[in-house]
Amino acid sequence: MKKLLILVPFLLNAGGLKSLLNHTQEANLVKAKELQIEAKRSELRSVGKEAMPTVDLAAFISDSHPRSFLQPGTIYGASVKLKYAIYDGGLKQAKKGQKRFELASAKFNKSFFSKSLYLQIVQDYYNIKSLDALIDALKQKQYTLNAQLKKTKVLVNSGFATDDNLYSLKAALALVKDNINSLRFQRKSLLKLMSLKANYRIKKVGNSHFIKRKVSFRANDLIRALRMQKSAILSGAKMVKSATNPHINLDATYNLYAYGRSDRMHPEGQDHQAKINLTAGIRLYDGGATKEKAQTIKLQAMSLGFEIKQKLQEQRVQYRLSKQKLTVAKEHISAMKAQYRAEQKLFTTVKKQYESGLADYVSYLDALSQMVSAKANLAKARYELEIAYALYYYNAGYDIRKFVVGN
Repeated sequence: MKKLLILVPFLLNAGGLKSLLNHTQEANLVKAKELQIEAKRSELRSVGKEAMPTVDLAAFISDSHPRSFLQPGTIYGASVKLKYAIYDGGLKQAKKGQKRFELASAKFNKSFFSKSLYLQIVQDYYNIKSLDALIDALKQKQYTLNAQLKKTKVLVNSGFATDDNLYSLKAALALVKDNINSLRFQRKSLLKLMSLKANYRIKKVGNSHFIKRKVSFRANDLIRALRMQKSAILSGAKMVKSATNPHINLDATYNLYAYGRSDRMHPEGQDHQAKINLTAGIRLYDGGATKEKAQTIKLQAMSLGFEIKQKLQEQRVQYRLSKQKLTVAKEHISAMKAQYRAEQKLFTTVKKQYESGLADYVSYLDALSQMVSAKANLAKARYELEIAYALYYYNAGYDIRKFVVGN
């Protein structure tokens, strides 16, 4: 049991990207979307129950002073009334369809919101990884400068070097330390924002990456939500038009009566009565009001149709740009690899020259800075490729969680 208690906090603070993305379902805004879906489910269930017949129970007592002629002074009554719409012109069917489409739209909206949140978290995740790479590179620079500082102190004390080199190295170390502190603050800020989005406490990031493969284009969940919304609007037009369709209703009532304060001049009436009414009707003319209302709703649906078309075109453009971005990101990595190898060789050469007295400290510090910068840029380029793949899958209309591997 103790081992389990120790393991749970570790898991909560682990930096696996997939577990982090999965945990966003616990985020407050995602929960709010889920409650909206549940509200739509409740509305759909309510409409389904509206098609059922209604049964009403009533009771009354009437006491008259003085008594009316040929009526008892006190009348007691109870009734059961059944109402059922045999045909309502298609109103309930259209309303049920509307609620189904609204429920589907709410589900797609929640899914699109979640997927957008996943993308934000992925971008934060790899931006943190880039900061970590830069911090590590600066730490390497700090370590190298510290080692060189020790050698320079020995040389200065022995009279083989001037104080200028010593002060320059100390100034460079102070600047590196300041840069590291600034980057650590940026990292901490990003980590807190990412944890807030995911509603998940995380102290470090792991080594997750994306599967690299081609995917086909499909409409994203925002467009699918809008399509469902359009269908819901068109169902509203059917609801309006149902008012001009035939309606058939059934009413059945059963009454029980009891009497008090009766005599020959105030006789009791019947003790029960059953009544059934079957009515049918149709609206022949309303001045065209129903037709205009339905047309207004259809125009709203047409307007939404153009918006859907625009959103789909925008997504296709983003998808094509994402594909191009992958190519650019891969070429950038190749360029950064070449630059890093070149800077490594240059630093090795300048370091030997500096230690032999053939190069000054300025050249040495420049070569070191260029090598550290190249190393950090290479790592950043690799993480930018991961973000590019996330954008590619996202703009293709997929759930990016399915393509994440690693811890």
